[in-house]
Amino acid sequence: MDKDNMSMEQINEAAAANLEIVDWAMKQYIWSSKVIPDLSYDDLYQVGCLGLIKAVKGYDPHKNVKFSTYAEIVVKNTIIDYSRKVLKREEKMNSSNSAAKGDGRQAAAPVQADSLSLDAAISEKLILELLDSIKEQYTGVTLKGIEAIKFRVMGYSNKDIAELYGVSNNHVGAWISRADQKLKGNKQFISFIKDC
Repeated sequence: MDKDNMSMEQINEAAAANLEIVDWAMKQYIWSSKVIPDLSYDDLYQVGCLGLIKAVKGYDPHKNVKFSTYAEIVVKNTIIDYSRKVLKREEKMNSSNSAAKGDGRQAAAPVQADSLSLDAAISEKLILELLDSIKEQYTGVTLKGIEAIKFRVMGYSNKDIAELYGVSNNHVGAWISRADQKLKGNKQFISFIKDC
């Protein structure tokens, strides 16, 4: 099948048929590693699935490489790149807080999830868990927007998300805007934010 003419549904089906590659990468390289930050298995597995979708979209059958070999490398690298981003973000936050305490300067402003106005820094894991629990209440554009917000929280740009879904950056921005409007009226979400 010509990868340039694959629909998103076909890409997802091809990825679903090869989920054992994500399991393999998690067992071989990721979950047992001491270098990977303290992230939940589910979060890393989801990132691995994104890597698998990238592999399906980027695979060239004309090169003499088996898909599984190619996909293993892409999945592993996607998870490791994501983990490095998380580590860098944590290091920046820690160094900002240390510097602020040491020289009397005011602490850096809390990190905020894109498109959501959060008054306090909330850990990435808690945000992702909250969005996972809330997304089941929505469908259509709002659901896509919540998924896009999750990817933004994990460090992906709108461009990255647009490539994964095979749409334009404007679509992703519209999804996020719609989800933002809905979340501002969601009692569970508002309650969580107020408690933080």
